[in-house]
Amino acid sequence: QPLLDAYVAAEAGDARWAARKYELAGALSRIAGHRRHQDDPQWARTLIRPSAHDLPFLRATAIRGLTGLAGYAPIVVRGLSDSSPIVVDSALHALAGHQVAEHAELLATIAGRTQPEWGLPRRLAVRQLLKAGRADCGLLLTALATDGMSLGLDVIAGLIRGCGPQAIPQLTGMLRTGNRGRAAAAFALGELRASEAATDLAAVLGEDGVYADVTLACIEALAKIADPATVPALATATRHHLTLVRAAALAALPGIDHPELTNIALAASEDFDPDVREKAVRLLARRGDQHAASRLLLFCDGPLAPVAIKGLTRIADERAVPSLRQLFLTTGDRHIRHLAGRALARSARSAAGLYPAWSMSPAQLRALAWVLGEIRDKNSAGPLSRLLPHWDDLVRARAATALGKIADPAAAPALHGALSDISPRVRANAATALGQLGISEATHWLRPRLNDPHPAVRSATQAALRRLDT
Repeated sequence: QPLLDAYVAAEAGDARWAARKYELAGALSRIAGHRRHQDDPQWARTLIRPSAHDLPFLRATAIRGLTGLAGYAPIVVRGLSDSSPIVVDSALHALAGHQVAEHAELLATIAGRTQPEWGLPRRLAVRQLLKAGRADCGLLLTALATDGMSLGLDVIAGLIRGCGPQAIPQLTGMLRTGNRGRAAAAFALGELRASEAATDLAAVLGEDGVYADVTLACIEALAKIADPATVPALATATRHHLTLVRAAALAALPGIDHPELTNIALAASEDFDPDVREKAVRLLARRGDQHAASRLLLFCDGPLAPVAIKGLTRIADERAVPSLRQLFLTTGDRHIRHLAGRALARSARSAAGLYPAWSMSPAQLRALAWVLGEIRDKNSAGPLSRLLPHWDDLVRARAATALGKIADPAAAPALHGALSDISPRVRANAATALGQLGISEATHWLRPRLNDPHPAVRSATQAALRRLDT
């Protein structure tokens, strides 16, 4: 009570308290926010008088203090009709869930107040109505026109779910009028996948003097709609003076099927901004054609190397093989070597230049054996056979697997010898490979392995014999 009295005196100009008014307000707010006072009857009686005071701050403080007290719910509800935004804001925060549904019309009135000072309670009223399942198209359009993106993406998305596609014509009109809700309308049209609005969204990208938030919202909406007819507008946006817009336009293109994507990304890959270049390389890797291969090779040495190599794997252009082979044989990065090997396996038609050398590390030889098996060039059978005595058992196992894929009968003697390897993995892989060779002698070589002490070898031998029988 002394704090309340001091605050009233400060507002009246009392020299003792005027300079400390904001400290008094802070103390009152903190005390009102504590729930531990609510079991004290004197506490509630103390707040009844301020709840009807002339000063809006005291009315709002009283409502905050009485929040949750069932006997004082009428004071909270009365606060919804107050003339002060801060009082209404406190009353909205104090409302229980069932009260929102009971007073939905009053909340809708608050949500429709367009004055700037009503921004916070207005947006809170929209959120409360949305939680109570009272969102409709009228609320959506009013909220977007008044507050736009400041509502928050989660609120706009929730309002859209409560309204549905029937709002598309009005949202398109809002996009054309140029009011403050344009960015929010664009976002909403994207959420609705409104293909009929694609032309209008693309037209905004060509307007002069459009705010960046509107441009970005239109680009994101076009990415969700994915209409090929809008690619020229997005291509123009990739040359925008703002980096954010250029990067967003490139990020919007991968989901759209269009023959010009490669040319757009090739031009953007020379951008001065690293973020734009990254988006361009990702677009080339995901949707570029064979014309993109040479540009992707330029990015195989750097932070974008994984993306570029995956793109080369997808494109599978044989002209990239020399560079991929060099990268595969020289890189010290295990991940890059793995990706380059996959790209080689897809792109190479022969194993020329990929034969193993004893100076290679076991990791390199394992990867190389896998690549040679995927390429399936019979000229690799001899070099792979010479890996079967290698000291690393995984190199020997990979070599045996690769020989099975190549299926050159000339490798049969070497695989026969590998059936006696000390490693069960090598013996099992050799048995599988002999089954793939399809030679009659393999049956006699494999039968003793049916009694191998390791179950994996016995299982592989049985499968190989069944294959040879058929």
